[in-house]
Order: sequence, then structure tokens, then C-alpha cells
Amino acid sequence: MSNEISRNPLGYSVVVELPSGQFTVGHVKIQPENTQDRVNWQVALSGDWLVEANDTDLLRNLLTDHVLVVFDDDEPNLSSELLQGVEVQSVAALQESCIAEYQRMHNAWTEYVAEQPAKRKKLVAPNEPRFPGVASHSSAVSMLQDSGKPAFATDTPEEFRELIARCRVVRTLAEAWLSIENDRTIRKFLHLDPQRMRPTPFHQLPTQ
Repeated sequence: MSNEISRNPLGYSVVVELPSGQFTVGHVKIQPENTQDRVNWQVALSGDWLVEANDTDLLRNLLTDHVLVVFDDDEPNLSSELLQGVEVQSVAALQESCIAEYQRMHNAWTEYVAEQPAKRKKLVAPNEPRFPGVASHSSAVSMLQDSGKPAFATDTPEEFRELIARCRVVRTLAEAWLSIENDRTIRKFLHLDPQRMRPTPFHQLPTQ
């Protein structure tokens, strides 16, 4: 297997190691939706699996071409072989990417308006997305509860509850990133590269 990390992931994966030694795995897909003049990206929870620890083929397939998002120090005990070619990012790093990109856009917007304040004062400012409190909470459940969002449906099986909660946190951050990217790319007058939307902070767009 190649050691090269996919620079165009299909979305995110989340893995929770259960006390039984099994794993639950979930996907948060980033899906393109073509419109007349641009590609919009949609976020969806697209599946969850209960996987035996020795089913390495299934685990490898589920991790391939996805950014594995881990929470705090609760990184699943996956072998280096399974993680070959898999990009691993913390949920805090995903949030920090969103905050940094929003701040970059906000700074450019502020400078642009300040150049001609009388003429540009009525322009609509970019929206500041809301994030779950990743830095101030130790669990995905508490992050979502603090945001007023349910962590999982009441009929969710016990072994999948932590996984679903984590996937919902990742979905919220993925939606925030796409909102920022949409705001940035429609404001072409800010001249912020790249000109096209990046579905995740970890995409590399082809050079023009």
C-alpha cells in the first residue's frame, strides 16, 4: 500500500473503540451538487458500521480516502499498517482551520470596506459560523448539548451513541467550513486564493 495521503478526501471518518475490542466507524461525506454555474457541496452522515478488531480489510476500506478525525486523547488503537495513507486530524484542528479561515476572510473584508467606507458601508458582511465548544468540553455529547443540539436519537443502540455524537460534531464543523468557503468564493473582490471552494481544509485544488 502506498504511504501517500489522499489530498482529495471523500469526507471524514470517525472511529470509536468499544470496551469489547470492537470498533464503530462512521462516515461524514462531502458530496458535490452541480448547479447551473457552480458546484455546491453538501454534508451528510452516510453510514455507520460495527467492525470486529480482526476485520482489517473492512477497517482499511472504511478509512481509505477519508480524513480520520480523533477526539482529545481518545484515539482508537489502530495499527500503523491500517493508518498507512490515512490523514489523521484532531477535532480541535478541524475547528481551528474553520476559525483561521473565517478570520482571514474577515480581515480582508474589513480592509476592503475601510478603503472606501462611504461607498461600501452597505455591503453585507460574511456570516460568522457557530461552532460546538470543542475546546471547553471533553465529550461530543456535551459539545452538542451546549450548542442545543441532540447528540443522538433516543432509539440509537448503546454501542453507536458515542459514534453518532462524534459524527454530528464533525458534520457541524464540516458545514461551518463550507459556509465559510461559500462566503469567501462569492466575494471575489476580496481576491483570496484559491478562487474555488475546497470541500475540506485538507483538499488540494489543481493549479490553474
